[in-house]
Amino acid sequence: MWRADNGNAGWDLSLRRDLNDWEFDELSNILAELDQVTLNREADDELVWKPGIDGSFSVSSFYEILSGVSKIERPVFKIIWKAPIPYRVNFFVWEASLHRIHTQDRLQRWVIPMVNRCPMCKSDYE
Repeated sequence: MWRADNGNAGWDLSLRRDLNDWEFDELSNILAELDQVTLNREADDELVWKPGIDGSFSVSSFYEILSGVSKIERPVFKIIWKAPIPYRVNFFVWEASLHRIHTQDRLQRWVIPMVNRCPMCKSDYE
């Protein structure tokens, strides 16, 4: 928490436990980042989601952060989700575009034992 007492201002860190040796470097990195932050005492506090275009949170902006995939890289997503088809089809096509469909060859790479041949013609590999 930020404390300003008698002209001295700084971060007051009341930790719940002692730090491990390997955590000291991480803490010093965090404190170095916090030292670069300047606070404006006259301004009211507000919540701002910086990855969002208008400063508000959205699931799509959070997904971009987690996956590293931006809308610019994947303009086909807009086409997929705006298509006049049932949502379960949208979802399946979206997963397929991300290569997330669990086909037999993908499951075998995870060392899940399966017979990898066509059930209709019995030829190898799906």
